[in-house]
Amino acid sequence: MPSILTKILARAGGGVVLLLIVVSTGGGELRRTETELLSVLESDAPNVAKAEACKHLRLVGTARAVPALSALLTNEPLAQAARHALEAIPGAEADAALRDALAKTTGLLRAGIADSIGWRQDARAVPALTSLLGDADPTVASAGARALGRIGGRDALAALQGARGRVVPGARLAVSEALLLAAEAELAAGRSRTARSVFALLARSDEPEPVRIAAHAGLLRCAGRRLPGRIESALTGPDAAAQFAALAVARTAPDPAVTRALIAVLSRAEPPLQVALLELLRERGDPTCVAAVLGVARSPNVTVRTAAWRALGDLGDASHVPLLIVAATSSEAAEQKAAREALVSLRRGAVCDALVAELRQAPARQQVEAIRALSERGETAAVPALLEQVGEVSGDVRHAALQALSRLAEAAHVAQLGELLVRAPDEALRAEILDVFESLAERNGRLAEPHAPALARVLSAAAPPARSAAFRVCALFVSEPLREVLRAGLKSAEPGVRTAAARALCEARDASLLPELTVLAQEADDAGLRSLAIAGAVRLASESSAALAPEQRIGALEAMLRVATRTEDKRRVLSGLARVPCARALALVEAAAADPSVRAEAEAARKQIEEQLAKAGR
Repeated sequence: MPSILTKILARAGGGVVLLLIVVSTGGGELRRTETELLSVLESDAPNVAKAEACKHLRLVGTARAVPALSALLTNEPLAQAARHALEAIPGAEADAALRDALAKTTGLLRAGIADSIGWRQDARAVPALTSLLGDADPTVASAGARALGRIGGRDALAALQGARGRVVPGARLAVSEALLLAAEAELAAGRSRTARSVFALLARSDEPEPVRIAAHAGLLRCAGRRLPGRIESALTGPDAAAQFAALAVARTAPDPAVTRALIAVLSRAEPPLQVALLELLRERGDPTCVAAVLGVARSPNVTVRTAAWRALGDLGDASHVPLLIVAATSSEAAEQKAAREALVSLRRGAVCDALVAELRQAPARQQVEAIRALSERGETAAVPALLEQVGEVSGDVRHAALQALSRLAEAAHVAQLGELLVRAPDEALRAEILDVFESLAERNGRLAEPHAPALARVLSAAAPPARSAAFRVCALFVSEPLREVLRAGLKSAEPGVRTAAARALCEARDASLLPELTVLAQEADDAGLRSLAIAGAVRLASESSAALAPEQRIGALEAMLRVATRTEDKRRVLSGLARVPCARALALVEAAAADPSVRAEAEAARKQIEEQLAKAGR
């Protein structure tokens, strides 16, 4: 009885793609699957179906499939699919079929078959493959050479060596590459003498540069215990290919003696080689070479110095901080960048302490670089020293210290920052300290015991020039002691203090201050201050992160809508109502639509509220 597969094939027309899903559930099922696939090859199915069958025979085919696949090796449309299947079928039958096909094919078909033989490493094919080396077609000759290289062994090596001078020009590189491959196999098998002779042959100057580099690398790997000395000789010799090979081999050679060989060469090498050696020493990660790195760090060649600083970042320790600090002030951009990166990379020793020491003794430009490094390294332990810098120095050093504090300061430092703020001699410095507080508030907006009370005590004692800045700091954080400082300012008998506190209140991030903001908006005589208060109240009431009940939000927004007289203030309140979707908010925006000046905004808010209510099922 014909199988379902046979029936499908009988009905298939030209261009029908046959999809075979092969599932093996045991030996019997495997045999049936192979049988069905072979029936495809022996039928009049389209080539696309036969190619698909070959693809699956690669997975499940056995010696039974060899005759059918062999018959396709001379069929140009199917030859590649057939030989790929034969490549994967174990056993002497597949080897024999591929060998037989070499004599029956030419051109690309023969080259492809040779390639498959090479991947199967069929040593019996060496004579037939050797004959291909004399083919006038460079594609065929190259394929034969590569196959011999994969097979390797004495006979294949002899054939390849004999062919070096007689193959067509287009196949010469393939022969050299095949010899390299065969020599590598000899070396892996422990036959280093044979491998060495082949590598020496290919290291000659008449070979292409990539071949010579690979051959020199092979010679070095044959050196055994003499490797460090051979690497040193190659690096100091005149042959660029040997130098490239030595660098490549040294990169992965674990012997500490190799490091010593590289060090021996470093000081007397030309700058390009020095740069390569420094990078190699950095990659090897052996700190014993630091003295040698320092020896070339004073080179007049900026590229060498740059490579030295880069290496020192991985190999050096805290004692090298002063040297790197000086290099970081270089006018050469590449050198400066390398030194700065090295200061960040250093991990050995008390690097933070060494950088802090530079703050107390180095010139200003070097202090700036030390501060930059502390900031990039995230050294929070340096914050006390940076706070001292702000209080004692000026200019670029102070500016750098404040920038670093913006990144490094923590809640534990707020009282000291507050002291600096209230003692600051000018508005410019207070503005920079405020920036530090703002950065800290972004990272830690809630201040708890004991930091908030300490900061509140410092700010509440601020003299008139610093009061405005002190109130603005209070507005940045969520904290009961800081709320009290603001509230006290709002009740001050001094008009200037009240105004400063009121303006800071408008920037408050603490939702607990919403009642005070609402009162300020209702009672402010100044129209500009009223607008600021309305904006602050809308912001707090409409923020989803604020800890406010819905009725508090709507109550505040309704109050703001009543006191808003400017069109821009009304629009701001309507925008806030749209972010608090409830029936009461909907009623307020519908009523506001009667005002022609904000009708469009009210309609947009209504639509937004209705959509959100519908989405919530209310």
